[in-house]
Amino acid sequence: MNLTLLDGVTWDGLPVPGERGHQLLAALTLAAPRAVGVGDLVERLWPEEEPAHPEKALQVLVSRTRARTSADAVLHGAGGYRLGLREDQVDALEVRRLVRQAREARGAGDLDVARYAAHDALGVPLSAAAAGPLADLAEAVRADQDTARRLLGSVLLARGDAAAALPLLEAVLAQHPGDEEVMADLLRAEADVRGVPAALEHYAGFVERSLDVSGAEPGERLRRLHAELLAREAPVREGLQYEASPLIGRDDAVADVRTMLASARVVSMVGPGGLGKTRMAHLVGRLAQQPVVYFVELAGVNAPEGVARKVAADLGVRDSLAVRTGQRSTDLRGRIAEKLAGAPTLLVLDNCEHLVDAVADLVAFLVVATDGLRVLTTSRAPLGIAAEQVYPLAQLHEEEAVELFGQRARAARPGVRLEPDEVRALVARLDGLPLAIELAAAKVRVMAVEEITRRLEDRFGLLTGGDRTAPGRHQTLEAVIDWSWNLLRAEDQQALRWLTVFPDGFSLAGAEALLGHDPLPSLAELIDQSLVVVTETGSLRYRFLETVREYGLKQLDAVGEHDEAMATLRTWALAHGRALGARLFTRDQVAAMTDTRAEVGNLAAVMRTALDARDRPTVVVLAGLLAGFWSIEGDHITVLNLASPVLDVVLDHDGPGYGEGAGEVDLDELLGTISMMLINEGIFSGHPRPDGLAELGRLPAGSGGRASVTRSMLLAMFHEDGPRSVEDLEQLAEAGDRLLARTALQWLSQRWENEGELDQARRALESSLALCDGDDGPWTAALCESMLAGLASQEGDAETCLRHARRALPVMEQLGATQDTLELRAIMALCELKLGRVDSARRTLEAIAADPLSNAAGGWSAGLLSLAELAFADGDVDGGLDLVGQSVETAYGMRAIELPVEHDLTPWVLFSETVSVFTHVVHNRAEKVAPLVAKLRSELPRIFDGAGHRGEVDVPVVGCILLALGGYDLATGDDPERSIDALALARRFGYQRTLPSMDWDRVQRLAEQYAPGLLEPAVARYADRPATQLRDEAAASVAASVAKG
Repeated sequence: MNLTLLDGVTWDGLPVPGERGHQLLAALTLAAPRAVGVGDLVERLWPEEEPAHPEKALQVLVSRTRARTSADAVLHGAGGYRLGLREDQVDALEVRRLVRQAREARGAGDLDVARYAAHDALGVPLSAAAAGPLADLAEAVRADQDTARRLLGSVLLARGDAAAALPLLEAVLAQHPGDEEVMADLLRAEADVRGVPAALEHYAGFVERSLDVSGAEPGERLRRLHAELLAREAPVREGLQYEASPLIGRDDAVADVRTMLASARVVSMVGPGGLGKTRMAHLVGRLAQQPVVYFVELAGVNAPEGVARKVAADLGVRDSLAVRTGQRSTDLRGRIAEKLAGAPTLLVLDNCEHLVDAVADLVAFLVVATDGLRVLTTSRAPLGIAAEQVYPLAQLHEEEAVELFGQRARAARPGVRLEPDEVRALVARLDGLPLAIELAAAKVRVMAVEEITRRLEDRFGLLTGGDRTAPGRHQTLEAVIDWSWNLLRAEDQQALRWLTVFPDGFSLAGAEALLGHDPLPSLAELIDQSLVVVTETGSLRYRFLETVREYGLKQLDAVGEHDEAMATLRTWALAHGRALGARLFTRDQVAAMTDTRAEVGNLAAVMRTALDARDRPTVVVLAGLLAGFWSIEGDHITVLNLASPVLDVVLDHDGPGYGEGAGEVDLDELLGTISMMLINEGIFSGHPRPDGLAELGRLPAGSGGRASVTRSMLLAMFHEDGPRSVEDLEQLAEAGDRLLARTALQWLSQRWENEGELDQARRALESSLALCDGDDGPWTAALCESMLAGLASQEGDAETCLRHARRALPVMEQLGATQDTLELRAIMALCELKLGRVDSARRTLEAIAADPLSNAAGGWSAGLLSLAELAFADGDVDGGLDLVGQSVETAYGMRAIELPVEHDLTPWVLFSETVSVFTHVVHNRAEKVAPLVAKLRSELPRIFDGAGHRGEVDVPVVGCILLALGGYDLATGDDPERSIDALALARRFGYQRTLPSMDWDRVQRLAEQYAPGLLEPAVARYADRPATQLRDEAAASVAASVAKG
């Protein structure tokens, strides 16, 4: 929140001076997003006496207001002036937005969103304002908060929390005493909290006041509610059961179903077997507001004509001879309708999936023939009638599944050892199915949790022997799936068997390719039977619960179709992979990334199978596509871990795919796959494997596209003994081929940066960016912008960094480059911190820290060091230093990849250590990092000798070490000239200045504190010398430091 107007006027937490400026901002906020004319503004801001030159006076006021807030706070256009801030930047507009969101969510039945939005709207502080637009704004916001209070009361009541809803509704009714809608909600809440008599007494008082004031009788809704309250004095509850143990993880679902029953005549709770639909239906029935509830179990009914008879019998309706002989088929339904036509009634029909048509016919008749009836059904398939609203019951979330397993396991064997990680690993494989979890928990009587998890390879053999009081179909996990399987037609069973070979869900087109015919009829049936789950995140996908998938695979093996289905899956993967690969580096790149992401799980699984089978053609196609996809996503670790096994297959001249059958391998695809794997090896290890380079040299050059360019780059960059010289890359950069030159310049930039020559690195990147034309997609240009942002950040140039990062970020987000997006957002936040925009930086950094992917983004960039900088900005030095210490420990534990270098000499470890040393120094805590200083002193000579990352000297990393040692020695030693030399060398080596604590201004202040006037001459002494020629001076400085230390 940048601008607050409701509880004092502030910008980024600081008071904004100027009463008239406050009124200006309030007037524009009231009108937002519309503009306000100059005349109207003048009249509102100078109500008593108009200034001599009103337009000029308004311009001066606007200028002052912008200076005290932001240049974008007030914008001028053809219609006058308008607020230039987003809703989430202004407290009053945020209240308006939250109320709108709560209202829309309530209308859509999304109670959680409605509750949180209304609660947040009420949480915005509001103080009284004396007069003018500020007072008008406060009144408007007060009305918005009244609406929020009303919505929150309604939502809480719908969720069954009448005690919390009651005071809110009472407050709203006090403001709107004649509102019958609010009164109806209040009476329901009061009946639940204080009892029906209290609600009836309140109703009588309300009616009396209404007659006195307006002479009007209560409306239809209140009269119906009155009748319902009278009936609740003698409630009917038939067929309901009470549970021996609490129902875990279903509070929200129960509230959702109750809300749906308040507006829909028929609600069908649908989901696969074992989800606990029956138990939940019993609970909904017990909690029902209707005075009459009947629960009818249909699992034992075997024929359609038995449905009405079973319902009639449970309701106590006499079955006449005429009905039993079928002479008057409507007579029994009519008698049932008569029975249900009195007081408001809830009829619960349980286990309808095997008799869907008969149940649908009966329910459709009953809702037409009765007025106050609500019907709740549980089924694996919906009824498909007009009055029905379907509620798909979801699987338990992980925490709920863990809680359920723990409860049932302790009941089975008190004192059982339940390690949290082991329990999480177990329940993660049980699809959130309460039945499966309970069956697994029962096994702790005879085995440990870890053993149960291991035996889940045969889950159907393991998960048997449940609650003896449960129906037979719920005694084993396999019986639950059998119940639905046996309701399927033969062609639908065949579709389920074959589609289970997709390990990560499938699209409609994928299903058609695999089955060889239109899959829609079978998919519709599988969905109706809750055997297939439909998801929609950009595109429609279908997936099986893992339990159902394993059942299908078992059936596939049983009929001997497994090999045929897997061969068809391979054919699909090859065709789909080739089609996606042809689009990945084109102007259609964003869509290609989205389409690849949808199938990445399936394609990766087929590739792993191909690796095991040494199926070279399949590996070439899929590894090439996926390596490109993961590289764009920024997931280089996955590509690196893939490189060795892929190259082992692709380079195997004696394996399949060479000689006979080799024609399946396309040359460009082969070049692209080998090159992509070798590049990632080169990035992390410093040198690709020699047999890969030799193979590239042996193969023809290809068609001249991206694969050919990458091949040429690799051969130019590396030879058998290691990397080639910078001059080799410069020659490629001057080549006539645009793509080759652009790629060479990117690599050249990285080489210059590694040598500490940041100006040359930046120029190379700018030249590469100028050659980006978008023909191979937007990623290349965005990557250049991102790298330029990184260089600017490294140099401490916050404004330039933000400019490049803002250009790169939208493209990276479109592409789904999650890691690069996190990196950019973190760097931008750190730049905001440097520029004093603390609140904006805080929001971004806290959001990054909460992102589960942030740890994968690595070290300081998305984690603890950034939060430490935020703590320093808040004046919390001890908290910041504690976070810095945690970052060092985190870096020590980062072993996602194995590199040919000691872990302590990796860049992320060294950077975290140097930040720890320097921040302790600048905050006068140098004595606490003496052991770390000794470690760094011992490591730097080894880095100079080639023991560091990739066997090279990473000059900026050396610069960070020099900065840390120089700063420490300056603060604790007696040789300031040597310490100042180390600081000057750190600057020349291009040390990392992204963090505000490492900014050069901070270094200068430290130098002036301990050695005034020495730093500037030392910097000048090294300014014109290449960093690579200063190694001797750096080594001598460290050697002297080691001797001194």
